[in-house]
Amino acid sequence: MLGKFINTQIKIYYMVSHTDKKLHVLAEDITKNHPMDYLSNHPFFLIRWIERNRRRVIVKMIRPKKGEVIADIGCEKAHILSEIYFECPYVKKLIGIDVSKHALIEAKKVAEWEGWLQKSRFIISDAEKISLPNNSVDVAISSNVLEHLRNPKIAFDELIRITKPGGRIIINLPNEKRIIAIKRLFMRYGFKKLLGNLKLVTPGHLHYPDKQFVKDLARGKAKIKRIFLGPKISLLGLYIYAELEPLK
Repeated sequence: MLGKFINTQIKIYYMVSHTDKKLHVLAEDITKNHPMDYLSNHPFFLIRWIERNRRRVIVKMIRPKKGEVIADIGCEKAHILSEIYFECPYVKKLIGIDVSKHALIEAKKVAEWEGWLQKSRFIISDAEKISLPNNSVDVAISSNVLEHLRNPKIAFDELIRITKPGGRIIINLPNEKRIIAIKRLFMRYGFKKLLGNLKLVTPGHLHYPDKQFVKDLARGKAKIKRIFLGPKISLLGLYIYAELEPLK
């Protein structure tokens, strides 16, 4: 029953986003009405903690270094770039890429307010055709992005293209099947209010990734240095994390 419901949602999404123009409009809607910062400010403390922990894990995986160029593809309001800057203010450049103009306006405000605007560059660009040269970044981040795309393999190839030889690709994806299962438990046993405005199926998700999803993307193109589920608390495993090195 759950699988049938998910497939229905995917078909509906395809029907309303069969052109690039409509896809961009939908991306703006998701950014404005379903932003990731809603989770970090969620009224339920556990959801706030999970989201903030997700960002911390990503920054620890990146291990930002002095002089590095780091790009976040699908940066939304630059929360991860912000944490990278405060972890290592000596990075050379922080590049935020998003298809949403609204998101990048907000991201630029964050960079200006926090004092790293001069180190930043914000680009309106599709994740499946990133407006950056080959081998131009030391670290490429894709956090909660690939599950939204019609062609995640193309987007993954773009991550490889822009990353320098020996560079790092950091991928973060929702373990959506487990997330849905936990939401269903909350709804079934009278705790729906704790979820706030969260829907059973997250708007805009076209894929429901697992570790194999990442392995399939990487096969023959990148070396998986590590892949794991987190957070480890109570074995929740709500997110998939992977660090990869492009085979160049």
